[in-house]
Amino acid sequence: GKDAVRITLWDYNKNRPVKAQRRVNRTGTEEGVLKRTRERARDVWGWALKNQCECGNGVMVERKGSNGSFLGCSNYPECKKTAKNGG
Repeated sequence: GKDAVRITLWDYNKNRPVKAQRRVNRTGTEEGVLKRTRERARDVWGWALKNQCECGNGVMVERKGSNGSFLGCSNYPECKKTAKNGG
């Protein structure tokens, strides 16, 4: 609805989302609601900083391949860096 916000990390160079929260955050004038929305936005930003790729232009995101899931750079195909998925 009009009172909901979904926090999405967006790659403007490729015009696509890199990571989107599944949870929808309710907005409103209550300070607690705004505070929780800010905290969730900081969580997404912290995730992006923690999962930066060595190329410096992307983040490592979960991909699915024929041998299961793995981490790959969001800047693919310019960067082909991959890693094992820890989870």
